[in-house]
Amino acid sequence: MPRSIRWRLALAFGFPTVVFLLLLGYYLASVFERFHLARMQLDLSSQAIHMAGEFAPDILARKSAQDIQSRLDALRTPNSNVLRALVLDSNGALLASSWEGDNDKRNAGQRIEELGVREALAGAEASGATSSSDAAREALYATVPIKRDGRVVGVLRLSYDLGHLEEVKRQLRLAVGAGTAVAAFLLLGLSLWIADTVARPLRILGQAARHVAQGHFEVRAPMRPRDEVGQLADAFNHMSARLQEAEQARRQFLADVVHELRAPVAGVKAATEALAAGAADAPDLRPQFIQGISREADRLNRLVEDLTQLARFETGTMDLNIVQTDVAALARQVHQRFAPEAERRRVQLDAVSSPDSLLVQGDPDRLAQAMSDLVDNALKFTPSGGAVRIEAGQRPDAVWVKVTDTGVGIPAEELPHVFDRSYRGRHSSTAARSGMGLGLAIARGIVEAHGGSIAAESQVGRGSVFTIRLPSPAPGRSASRGLLLLA
Repeated sequence: MPRSIRWRLALAFGFPTVVFLLLLGYYLASVFERFHLARMQLDLSSQAIHMAGEFAPDILARKSAQDIQSRLDALRTPNSNVLRALVLDSNGALLASSWEGDNDKRNAGQRIEELGVREALAGAEASGATSSSDAAREALYATVPIKRDGRVVGVLRLSYDLGHLEEVKRQLRLAVGAGTAVAAFLLLGLSLWIADTVARPLRILGQAARHVAQGHFEVRAPMRPRDEVGQLADAFNHMSARLQEAEQARRQFLADVVHELRAPVAGVKAATEALAAGAADAPDLRPQFIQGISREADRLNRLVEDLTQLARFETGTMDLNIVQTDVAALARQVHQRFAPEAERRRVQLDAVSSPDSLLVQGDPDRLAQAMSDLVDNALKFTPSGGAVRIEAGQRPDAVWVKVTDTGVGIPAEELPHVFDRSYRGRHSSTAARSGMGLGLAIARGIVEAHGGSIAAESQVGRGSVFTIRLPSPAPGRSASRGLLLLA
């Protein structure tokens, strides 16, 4: 069995068609053969009826067998296909025969038994096909009564030689075979062409897939009309584009990790080298270097913790301590935590909730972290004199938290990517872009782990709104039930 889809498609289309043509050719040859045979039978019967009228006067006049034989010979033409002609009297005795075989000569004047004679003596016509009794050939026969004034006075029996029919059949079969062969050849070419139109884009798509598998994510498959193969190429190109984006994000992420690790590692190395060089013996310098090492170690620890959390969210292995949690109280705690930072940045920070208690089933520490990431992000991108507002409220099916700022805003083309790992806007200031940009990605992971959603709206120059939606607990739902559903 060919492994190429091109040949398999060609065979799947061409082989049944060729078989159909062969069967059709055989059927047509049979139909033509039967038609020709029926036409010959009709001609033979018509000829027999016509000739029968010529013999009635001779038989009634009781002419000799020689005279009847002479008339029979005169009626025969050189190009006639009549193999044998018999004239019998009213008793079925042989009067004349066109066949020069010994049997007919011996049977002259005697009653003979031939197919159709009995029916003709009874006044009926008979016809059919049989083997000639005097020639080893297939023959058609027609037997008709010779009548005079409605009375049977004799019988005429003609038989056609079917030997020439074999030549007609051979030529017909040859023509059908040649036609079938030509049609099969054309169909094979057509099948290969049709199969190639399907297989060629698949081969191109396969080559593109191999390039992508080797890491060349920029490769795209040529687009076709919107058929199934075109849809496959479109899906492949979309996949390649996503892989290219993922590869670029991976490289950017690695570069960011290296960049973030370099500064604290360099700080720790410089401090330890200074201490080793004698700063440890200087009472005024030693505490500064030790505090610097501790500060950089904390920075490294936060980075490792962020990476660990992000990895757990992406692999679905983050553990959540699900209990009944007051989202309004968490919003107030986050406000208190960031109030000093907001004051330092000269940004007004407000928090409001309605009602005062908004209960959900969730992990309070993780939800507080998600809110903190949003507030921290808002403070970073809000200039001095701006405002950040934390709001919490409730709808019939959800509890929501909004963090609104009057910062620089996010361009529309960047808005779909704000929750991507390592995302940092191109229009942000250098200070605001510090860090790895994991906060919003972690916030999204926390919210989605609780069965909620997070969204962002923004206008450049006017600020942004980040909204967290958490499902409201069903009436009577316990904390343990919530833990079971989110585990």
